[in-house]
Amino acid sequence: MNSVLWPDAQLLSVAVDYDAVVVRIRDSLGATRSVHAEGYIGYSVCGFWDEMIVERAELTESHAAIERCVSALAQRAVAELDSGNSARNSKTWKALIVHFIDESTLEIVAAQFSAD
Repeated sequence: MNSVLWPDAQLLSVAVDYDAVVVRIRDSLGATRSVHAEGYIGYSVCGFWDEMIVERAELTESHAAIERCVSALAQRAVAELDSGNSARNSKTWKALIVHFIDESTLEIVAAQFSAD
C-alpha cells in the first residue's frame, strides 16, 4: 500500500463483488494501480461531483467507519458466524479512507488491503 502514489491521482473506477472492493486509480506519474480490499464489511462514498482527484489517503486500524460497520454486524447478530470469505472470518479490520480535493471521501473497511 505504501507504493501507491495517492496525491493527485485520478479515480478511474470502484468495483465491488462478494470478496473484494477494487479501487483503480491513475497516479500522478500516469501509472494505473489497483487497490484490493479483501474481506470487506463496508464501503461508502458521499458527495461525488466531478473529476475525482485524490488529495490524500490513509490506512488505519482506528476509524469511525470501522465502528459503524462492526456495530451494524453486531446488531444483526452475524458477527459471531463464519462467512464464506476466509479474509472476512479473521474479524480484524482496517479502513482505507480516500480524501478527494472536493472534500468528499471514499471509505472502505476490510480485513486486508493490497496494491498491484
